[in-house]
Amino acid sequence: MDASDQKPRRVQRKRTKGWRLPVGVNGQKAIIVTRGTKWGNPFAAAKLGSNGAAKSAFQMWLQGQIWPEFRPELRAWMLENLPTLRGRDLCCFCGADEYCHADVLLQKANEVPNAQ
Repeated sequence: MDASDQKPRRVQRKRTKGWRLPVGVNGQKAIIVTRGTKWGNPFAAAKLGSNGAAKSAFQMWLQGQIWPEFRPELRAWMLENLPTLRGRDLCCFCGADEYCHADVLLQKANEVPNAQ
């Protein structure tokens, strides 16, 4: 399988000494989507009770199913810029076995048709 056959994936960001952002499936570095970035999930797991609840809230909010009045400018920015994530690995602190909003971003970004 060559790099063009590989799908973008979620990479776990680490705080350990010497850790570096990995090169993604397309030869570019993964994009960081943690809470400190514009791509971060505005719904905190600590406030909602779990990563799963935060991921679900993020997914429904991004799709416009809940709380349209909550940070509409951020939602509009994310939807407009989803194509920039297409084909790129995404990096978040959530563990590989945890629910994560990066999974939602990966799915939505890679549904976007190529702009040409």
